[in-house]
Amino acid sequence: MTTLLADAFKAVPGFMGALILIPVVGVAVVLIIRWMLDQVITGVAGLVAIAVCIVLLGLGVKYPSGWVVGAILFSVGSAMAFFPFLLEQLAYSDIRRFNTEKLERAHQALADRPDNIAALFALAESLYEHNMKGPAIRLTERVLDGLSAQADPLTNRSPRDLYGAEERRLRQWRLGIREKNPFRERKCPECGTSNEAGEIKCGKCGGAHLLFLARRARARENMGLRLVLAYAVLATYLATSAVAVEQYDDKGWLYLGIGLPVTGILIFFLTWVPQKA
Repeated sequence: MTTLLADAFKAVPGFMGALILIPVVGVAVVLIIRWMLDQVITGVAGLVAIAVCIVLLGLGVKYPSGWVVGAILFSVGSAMAFFPFLLEQLAYSDIRRFNTEKLERAHQALADRPDNIAALFALAESLYEHNMKGPAIRLTERVLDGLSAQADPLTNRSPRDLYGAEERRLRQWRLGIREKNPFRERKCPECGTSNEAGEIKCGKCGGAHLLFLARRARARENMGLRLVLAYAVLATYLATSAVAVEQYDDKGWLYLGIGLPVTGILIFFLTWVPQKA
């Protein structure tokens, strides 16, 4: 009887930890499922987030000290506060995807008709929006320089005069350059050949190397999953640090100190979006 009572008293802290954490983690899981259904985050990202919540709940029940429960509550609460930033980054990722689609349409229009001036300017604009500013400027310069500046006797306007808006945009682009070397050569992802800025096709294999680079940049993003993984890294670090400090004292503080920069580096690489292709 005494042993049963002792075991019951030992179980009380775990029960209290679960009593505090279950509704909080439960609300988080419900929100994650809602975001998955609304397609705010992907199914994979949602499943990862739910798995992290379950792990955090398990840690809270197994190690129900104030440090551990507090760290888990902070992790879940910060994730809820983190959601507006998630939406902002996902919106930016959608813009990048839209720009890549514009780039693909412009390339297709040029494949159908290589002398399509409107498609060339649309391609340059898409490149600039995709932060390929050097190639966008060089391509625009090349197209404008290829237009005749000789005025028509009847209209008193030259073919180049018809593209005054593109001339003004080019001047704005030049003023907005902040890169150290925006006109650097870019290697074709297909064959590795270096191509000058403004070249639409690779000089060796003929591939649309700028489009390849844009697609590769998009593939590197996968922003929803990366942000969820960044949160998972942070939440896991906070919870396990609390357990380590609680259970192992000095070694726990050492884990806390060493894990902080490692966690920061991991989160940086998970949330970093390349600005140059």
